[in-house]
Amino acid sequence: MTASFLDHFVTLEDPRVECNQRHVQLDIVFLAVCAVVSGADGWEAIEDFGRKKLGWLRRFAPFANGVPSHDCISNVISRLTSKGFGECFRSWTRAVSGATGGEIIAVDGKSARGSRDRRRRRSPLHMVSAWACRNRLVLGQEASFDAVRADRGLGLRAPVAGLRRSLLCRPRAQPAQGRLQVPVP
Repeated sequence: MTASFLDHFVTLEDPRVECNQRHVQLDIVFLAVCAVVSGADGWEAIEDFGRKKLGWLRRFAPFANGVPSHDCISNVISRLTSKGFGECFRSWTRAVSGATGGEIIAVDGKSARGSRDRRRRRSPLHMVSAWACRNRLVLGQEASFDAVRADRGLGLRAPVAGLRRSLLCRPRAQPAQGRLQVPVP
């Protein structure tokens, strides 16, 4: 299979009624992913990215009716199933990794400051991310209130499991000692 974004997302079910499909769903999903990877942090920012980069976007997808409005983008993306989108996204990232001949995957964790609730005896929120270094792409994230689970990145094993030729890098408990590099199982 190719590493083409559109090839992997063509199977994603379109939740809209046929008469309300002025913009192609693949165009909207492609625009949203490109904009978010480029730093867009809201529906208006995604629309602005599309307007500024329409010429570049048309090199990969037709955008026959131009850039959709932020309301259209929001409605389409909000109605997608997370399972369906996740499967397409993982399939695409595996293909990209395969096309690059192996990749270094950095796994990093952070604790959200101020998220600890002492009265309810709740530990802080921990976020763990798997990052494809060369492709500058987040492969997965997991949030947990359990530091041990977050430290192990248990929920991230599924997204990186298909990346057999990759090198998994996790910081050691003591940052001064550098990084530990372990092949992905």
